[in-house]
Amino acid sequence: MRKPMFIPALWFVPFALCVLLVGMCEQSGEVKHRHATRSYMPLLPSFKHYTHDAVTVRDQAVDILWLMSDRYFHIGDYESAVRMHYGSIALDPHFVEAYSVAAWLLDSMDRTQEALLLLENGFKINKSSYQIPFDIGFILTRHKKFEEAVKWYEIASALPAPFWVKHALAKAYERVGRLEDALRVWRERLNEAPEDAVVKRNYERLKKMLEEKMKSKG
Repeated sequence: MRKPMFIPALWFVPFALCVLLVGMCEQSGEVKHRHATRSYMPLLPSFKHYTHDAVTVRDQAVDILWLMSDRYFHIGDYESAVRMHYGSIALDPHFVEAYSVAAWLLDSMDRTQEALLLLENGFKINKSSYQIPFDIGFILTRHKKFEEAVKWYEIASALPAPFWVKHALAKAYERVGRLEDALRVWRERLNEAPEDAVVKRNYERLKKMLEEKMKSKG
């Protein structure tokens, strides 16, 4: 039998305050969201650890939910972990990592449509985030919906993003037979990272494939 999770009652103080104050901070026009990677809170927090600033209280409440989701995940209670992420999103709709982790868990529980809907709604609010469209593309790729995945990888790669987003786009192009587009992306990456062995190998492979295709037609 699973032991009940011990959460000090004091940890719920900022959560309750946040429900009352989050509206105030959203109206202030000065909301500054923290970095997506949440840091763990002290095991024995004290009242002086908290402030009455609305944004800080909101962030502390989301930290609690993030910590609880991690605990639920590691004991295999994915349903409760997802609920914690939904709570985080309700309090801070710009917490992109909560969308990503919740969607990953939902997809793993065969709730793929719910995962995709969550991510699509999240992208409406977080248009500058490459992570959400990339996650949509990844889930669609996992379910072999390559044509749909291409669209989302294109959106992700058009935003400031790490190099591997373009790699995913190039591979998606290749899967749907768009070899010229795949080669174009690898060429862009070769210009950006001429010494990258993975990039060079894929560029040369696609280039050779297209040359052989042209010869077979001629």
